[in-house]
Amino acid sequence: MCYNTSDNNLQNHNQKKSLLFISIADSKFENYIIDILQNQFEVTHSYDQLLTEAPDLILVDVQRLKELEPEIQKAKEKAASVFLPLVVFVENPREHIPEYVLDFADEMIPVPTPDEILHVRIKTVLKSRNYCLELNRNYEELEKKNQQLNLYADAINATTSGITITEVRDDENPIVFCNDAF
Repeated sequence: MCYNTSDNNLQNHNQKKSLLFISIADSKFENYIIDILQNQFEVTHSYDQLLTEAPDLILVDVQRLKELEPEIQKAKEKAASVFLPLVVFVENPREHIPEYVLDFADEMIPVPTPDEILHVRIKTVLKSRNYCLELNRNYEELEKKNQQLNLYADAINATTSGITITEVRDDENPIVFCNDAF
């Protein structure tokens, strides 16, 4: 089940809304979280979407984290090259938090938390994800350019004509490159 809305003010106008996967044991609390987030994000609690569509953020409580750990791990592995944040709602954060939560969670939000603070924390985690996505795109672009430069270098070195490149901005015009035939 997905909740779509038209308020897109958190997203760049060229981008789709961030997809948040939410699973909270207390259905009343889950519905409350969905209600306050659905105006700015696409929200789902479909397990199929968790594994097939790669959400931008996973929000769970401690109980659901334990129950869904294999599925969450698969979703994180599927997004391997990009940060897929996991936010865990924690009741009584002053009490002992289970070790698996500390190991697995990227962010913990105490319950109750004011709506404004919840929005800010979610936006902050999503910004981190978006930075990672941008870095990944830049890396892939650089890899393609590097492959193209390697092809050019191979072509220049394969020719039987001598080729030199000099730095014309320097008065002495030093050679900065010469191919193998030179």
